[in-house]
Amino acid sequence: MQRYYTLLQMTFSSNIYKVIETPVSQIYRFVASAAAPMIQPGTPQAQTSLDVARPLEQGKIPFPADNRYTCPSCGEVTDLSPVRRQIEAQTKRRIV
Repeated sequence: MQRYYTLLQMTFSSNIYKVIETPVSQIYRFVASAAAPMIQPGTPQAQTSLDVARPLEQGKIPFPADNRYTCPSCGEVTDLSPVRRQIEAQTKRRIV
């Protein structure tokens, strides 16, 4: 109970806006101080596989091996390195 109370306190007293917890890991999402790029409706979502490659779900794209996502609509390139580092650090597993 204390653990969940602490997680709730962290959520309400910080810039954490999403907490995902599994039996073996916790993933926190933080509000960035700089404006994040807007995701356009209909933009495909990247699917990550941890340790073992899994078949892609319909409408998903694989997480880019070079950490660079190019928007098919506008051509803007987004560096996903920080996202990869955060996922791998918090899950203690590698994206494949």
